[in-house]
Amino acid sequence: MNSSPEILKKQSPSLRLSEIGDKVFEVNNKGRNYYIKTDRNGYPDIKKEYQAYRVLKQFLRMPKVHLSNLEKTPVLFSSPASGESLDKTTKSLEELRPSLDTLVNDIGKLWELTKTPNKSLLVRDCIKIATNTSRRILDSENVNHQLTHTLYHINKSLNSIELPYCVLGHGDEHSGNIFVDTANQNYSLIDPNSAGYYLPIDTLNVLLGGYYLFEKDYEQVNQEKEQIIKYLGNKLILMFEQTFKLRVEDSGLAEVLFINLVRGYYGVVNPKNKIRVRQNKEFYLPIAFEILNNIREFFCYGNISYSPRSVTI
Repeated sequence: MNSSPEILKKQSPSLRLSEIGDKVFEVNNKGRNYYIKTDRNGYPDIKKEYQAYRVLKQFLRMPKVHLSNLEKTPVLFSSPASGESLDKTTKSLEELRPSLDTLVNDIGKLWELTKTPNKSLLVRDCIKIATNTSRRILDSENVNHQLTHTLYHINKSLNSIELPYCVLGHGDEHSGNIFVDTANQNYSLIDPNSAGYYLPIDTLNVLLGGYYLFEKDYEQVNQEKEQIIKYLGNKLILMFEQTFKLRVEDSGLAEVLFINLVRGYYGVVNPKNKIRVRQNKEFYLPIAFEILNNIREFFCYGNISYSPRSVTI
């Protein structure tokens, strides 16, 4: 049976297709570019992703999408995201600031409009995952005394945290899925195949934890990129506090980020990421303790107020 790209090529011989990812193809048709995805061979459910686009586009900026069938195979057609991905951008923070502010404001509206106390909707509980990961690390034989004491304390703290709401979320908000369009002071989010209900700190954990675990180049630190991530962290923390009337220190975010970085140090990651984290392991623990000791100060940027008094609890 022919694959979707082969079917397209057969139907329109003038099309130019190039594979840019696993079952993801860029198509050029008479000078116009778009993308196609197929769910054959284990690719995430295309129909589910299409529905996620439709739901999230009510709140967030996302590409136009269309679902079709080619010889009974579901195919997702997507227009290009405007701008460039945040992980690849060479723009300065000052250039990106309006786009990032728009992103944070939209996430705040998404949180406000979709928050619900119904935790049965959760598709992933980052606090429970962090606690289980911490126990797994503690079961190993290589944990030193200081870290053992800290992890026990963190587990106790996380067990006492009960966030009042879960919210609708993209589910995979790493910087490769965030496109920034400085010309139009806009942004675009792609690949919402993990969309569902999450704890609101999950968005910050994916974006910030993903950067420090997998994206940051510790050998040649890009100070501009560091400031961009800290600015985003700063704005999202303030938006979280404003929306949920809860201080970030009481949210479990610092503890979850700490465990994420510690798991990187001990190599408790997806096998495809083991080489990357092994190269950076010496950097993880100092950052983990910085965040745990004062997450507010760690993500402080410029003259943005970080006083707890600025939050009405």
